[in-house]
Amino acid sequence: MVNHPADNPLNLRSHGQPPSKITDFLWIGNAYDALDERFVVDNIHEVVLVGGWHPPLMFPGVAYVHYPLPQPFGTMLPRAQTVVERLQYNHTREIPTLLVCWGGIDRAPTLALKFLKDCLSMSWARAEAKIKKKRPVAVPHRDWWTGKVKKK
Repeated sequence: MVNHPADNPLNLRSHGQPPSKITDFLWIGNAYDALDERFVVDNIHEVVLVGGWHPPLMFPGVAYVHYPLPQPFGTMLPRAQTVVERLQYNHTREIPTLLVCWGGIDRAPTLALKFLKDCLSMSWARAEAKIKKKRPVAVPHRDWWTGKVKKK
C-alpha cells in the first residue's frame, strides 16, 4: 500500500484507508491508491479517474480513463452518467476497475452509488449502506443525481 501522507489536507479523512472493494469487479479509492503499483498491477485492469488530476505514472497492462468531474456534478451530470455506464460495461465484462477521485470520499462513492442503484438494481438506501459498510469514510451524495444539492 502507498504511504498516505497524514498531513495532506485534501485527504485527511481517507488517510490510511486502502481501496474499498464494493463488488467483485469494482473498488473505490483515492489518488494515492492509483499510485499503488502492487495493488493496481495485482488487482486492477482499468483505473477510472474522476478527479481533475492525472497520475504522474501509469502501470503497463492497466488501462486509464479520465473523466474530470466537479463536486457536485452540476452541469457535468451527463459526464457523470457516462462514468456509471462505463462501470456497468466493465462489470458485465468482469473487468476489475478502480474508481478514483482525489480523496475517495465524495465523487467516487457517489458514482458507485448510482452504479449500484441503476445497474445492480439496489435501492438508494441499500446501495448507500453497502458503500458505507465497505468504505466508512465515504459520503455518497444521492442529491447530486437530482440536481437538488442540499446546502450545508
